[in-house]
Amino acid sequence: MTLQIVHASAQPCCLPTLAEWHHREWAHLYADWTPSVALAELQSHVDANASVDTTWLALHDNHLCGSVSLIREDAPALKHLNGPWLASLWVHPEHRRHGLGARLVKHVLHHAQQHALTQLRLFTVDGEAWYRALGWQFEQRADLNGSQVVIMRYPPALDSPSTGAP
Repeated sequence: MTLQIVHASAQPCCLPTLAEWHHREWAHLYADWTPSVALAELQSHVDANASVDTTWLALHDNHLCGSVSLIREDAPALKHLNGPWLASLWVHPEHRRHGLGARLVKHVLHHAQQHALTQLRLFTVDGEAWYRALGWQFEQRADLNGSQVVIMRYPPALDSPSTGAP
C-alpha cells in the first residue's frame, strides 16, 4: 500500500469527487457555494508552479483519500486578514487518525517555505486543538455564515502567548 501527495494537476479526474466531498463538508460556511462553484475553484488550482491558489491530493494506492490547498483568500468575510490560507484540508473518514492530515499540513508548510511565504492562516470549526499540536496559534474567533470558527496562524507570533482564546 502506497500513499502519495501529488499536485492536483497530476490527477484532474479526481477533482469532481473532491468538489463533492468539500461541498458536503463546508457548504454551511459559505453563502451560495454550490458543488459546481467548488469544482471551478479546484479546477483553477492546477498550476503546479503556483505559490498560492494551488491544491494537492492524497492518494492511497492511487485512490483519492484527501486534499489540502494553499489559497490567497478563503472566505469573503475574512478578506481583511492577509493570507495565504491553508484551506480545504480534508481526509476521507476511512483514512483518518493515521497521520495523513498532519502530512498534508506539513506538505503545505514546506511549499510555503520554498516560496518564501512567511505567515499562513487557516480557520477551523472544530480542529483548534489538533492544529495547535502542529504548531499553529489561535488568533481570533469569527462568524462565517452563522457558524463560529477559530482563525489560527503559522508560525505563531513572537509577541503573543500560544495559550489560546481570550
